Amino acid sequence: VAGGQRCGTTWLYHLLDAHPEIYMAKPPRPEPKFFMADPRPGRDVDWYLNTWFSDTGDAKAIGEKSTSYMETPGTAVRIRRLFPDLRVLVILRNPVERAISNFAFSRRNGLEHGGLDEALTDEERRVREIEFANISVHPFAYSWRSLYARHLRQFFDELPREQLGVFLYDDLRENPTETCGAIYGFLGVDSGFDPGDFDRRYNESPLVDLGVKRASIEYLRDKLRRPNHELAALLGRDLSCWDEISPAVEALIED
Repeated sequence: VAGGQRCGTTWLYHLLDAHPEIYMAKPPRPEPKFFMADPRPGRDVDWYLNTWFSDTGDAKAIGEKSTSYMETPGTAVRIRRLFPDLRVLVILRNPVERAISNFAFSRRNGLEHGGLDEALTDEERRVREIEFANISVHPFAYSWRSLYARHLRQFFDELPREQLGVFLYDDLRENPTETCGAIYGFLGVDSGFDPGDFDRRYNESPLVDLGVKRASIEYLRDKLRRPNHELAALLGRDLSCWDEISPAVEALIED
């Protein structure tokens, strides 16, 4: 599972781990992040397999979740070189909702103290000037991390299309049985398995008192509109619903 961050990847991890034919690397945190850098002595392919997949039993599919893979240049090249048959699974969320959830996550972890409007206005400067040790992708890159087409391009360029599965969070939420079955089928395991865990959510950030102004949402929507159209062309599906402010986002606006 390569991403996206704040798109339901932890929920997806548990849906995958529930399947009797799938083994997911444990614990889910810290994430392996193996493909974010070239192998080196002491952290080579053998180390990766022995550390995360030493007890897979009879699993037909084994996997892990590292949500920064999608945004890290070179990840797809390393995957193709080291595990050419590996399948990459991505789940994407309405990009405006993702950015807000990302901001709420930063607030919850003590990285943000102002409102969303201030964070978006100052995003580029803070990403450029503020460094965080031991954080793989900058926590203030709210709109940048929602540029899905830009981040996915490396996987489309490096991997056969049949090895790349891109699914939408809204589909999983609204049609869980059908979408989960499609995900299982993509991985080559029994697509009829019922994980019985569709209503549970993981790692959610409370979306309250975030200082969400309508101008901030319109700024995000307008900034992400063209990238969303690029993603729609890349995936070959209609994403025009993302051009509008969703009811979930509308409910957060405080002015």
